[in-house]
Amino acid sequence: MQREIPIGLCAGLAAALLMVVQTTDSLFGLLLGIFAALPITLVSLGWSYRAGLTAAASAVAVICVVVSLRLGLTFGVATALPAWALAYLATERNTGAPVKWLPLGAIVLVACVLAAFGFLFTMYATLGSYEAALDQFVSSLTTLLHIYLNQPQDQPLALPDVPDTASFVRSVARFAVPFQTMLFAIFSLCGLWLSARIMRVSGRLSRPWPDIAALRLPGMGLAIVAIAGLALLFLPDLAGVVGQFLLAALFTALFVQGLAVLHFMTRGMAGRTFILSMTYPLCIILGSITMPLVALLGLAEQIFVFRDRSKNTARPLPPHS
Repeated sequence: MQREIPIGLCAGLAAALLMVVQTTDSLFGLLLGIFAALPITLVSLGWSYRAGLTAAASAVAVICVVVSLRLGLTFGVATALPAWALAYLATERNTGAPVKWLPLGAIVLVACVLAAFGFLFTMYATLGSYEAALDQFVSSLTTLLHIYLNQPQDQPLALPDVPDTASFVRSVARFAVPFQTMLFAIFSLCGLWLSARIMRVSGRLSRPWPDIAALRLPGMGLAIVAIAGLALLFLPDLAGVVGQFLLAALFTALFVQGLAVLHFMTRGMAGRTFILSMTYPLCIILGSITMPLVALLGLAEQIFVFRDRSKNTARPLPPHS
């Protein structure tokens, strides 16, 4: 207990430093900022949830004092507290026998929902409104399309076979803005995985290494998120925006489960390395096509549970999977 506070304070200072470097707007600072939550997750997994909470609180306090109150609160809501919460859930277990750990699927779903609300808070804290975020996205997308189509920047954008280009671009923005929560969720989950790997190597990870490829989303949790998202979607103003972001979180969770299914079902296949090495680049290059297909795979697994009938069920998880 006496060591947890100093360790947490040091981790909080490290997290704050990484976040402050990100404000320099350099590429190196941006890359370091991606790992700002890593010290918080590390001490939460390797020492205790108290050390992690101390790290999160101290990092927020330092950023509020050194940079600005708005950036500190945004970092706390969107990055520090979700990182601590996920690490806490990852080490949560019952006190009886046999020991049962919180399923990975539940952690993934919580990560996606926290990412949705974290991005929503960031959007309102930095831009002030959803419409302002749309305007910014429309402006960036229009600039990119001007460059791609080699059209003058000082003239209205004209897309082939699209009668109302401005309305089309804004419709794309309304669809794309909520799905930026995927980045928040993926970074959170990757940070949790990396921290767990580091703590496992150091011998401080209390939880046995799970079969990540066998993770299964909780059906009740998915239903709650889906019903809440659909119920709020058709309401005006902020409620409708929250509905969009909840559905984006649902999509992200199914996408992650789809990737897990792909890893699971290709075990022992001769072309496994090729399939996996092609899937991830395609999710980046042709994300509008590949990601929905992977999410559909995750949804199909949720409905039909075909991993339980697979011959790969009895195979042990390779260390790198």
